[in-house]
Amino acid sequence: MQEIVKLLNELIEKNLIKNYAVGGSIGMSFYTEPLVTFDVDVFVDVAGVEVSSFNSLYAFFKEKGYEFKGQHLLVEGIYLDR
Repeated sequence: MQEIVKLLNELIEKNLIKNYAVGGSIGMSFYTEPLVTFDVDVFVDVAGVEVSSFNSLYAFFKEKGYEFKGQHLLVEGIYLDR
């Protein structure tokens, strides 16, 4: 999870997203007992980000060696939903 947070913070630094929130089972685990899950639901704020920046997002992930598998991005063994 630390790698995912590091990656999301880097996206903010590069102005590719404005902010993010973690949801789903991972987000819920901050308030309840931990659950087994194989993905992280991430909500990103792209308000004010130019549409052409979405190509920059894909380029960013590709440069890092990550690829989309269907609707998921596999990061350090954890699936991120897009």
